[in-house]
Amino acid sequence: MAPLRLALATPRFWPLMGDGPDHLLALADSLAAAGHTVTVVTPQWKRTWPRQMTIGRISLIRLRGSGRGGWSTLRWMYSLPSWLPDQQLDGILAAGLRHEAYVALGSSSKSHAPVVVLAGDH
Repeated sequence: MAPLRLALATPRFWPLMGDGPDHLLALADSLAAAGHTVTVVTPQWKRTWPRQMTIGRISLIRLRGSGRGGWSTLRWMYSLPSWLPDQQLDGILAAGLRHEAYVALGSSSKSHAPVVVLAGDH
């Protein structure tokens, strides 16, 4: 099988600091170990957080969002569908059944990438 370009969309990703589910890092790492390119996409809830970084073989992109109240989720919901189609992805993994799943499923027609919704922690 040819290597895939995958995005993992999640509302929180800071596993090295103990904040967020470690199972997402394990999933991304196992996919990368299998030869796939994995990019974790998450909001930049605080301005001091880096917009881009790498954790092992995993690229991390933080899209527009802020921790300043109710508009932050809306900013994230608008940033994600504008970012996804430009990435030429082979698949999108949406962590959870909330905003990320809704946006990923809605933008799949533009990105032409299948979406898998990850509903559990295991």
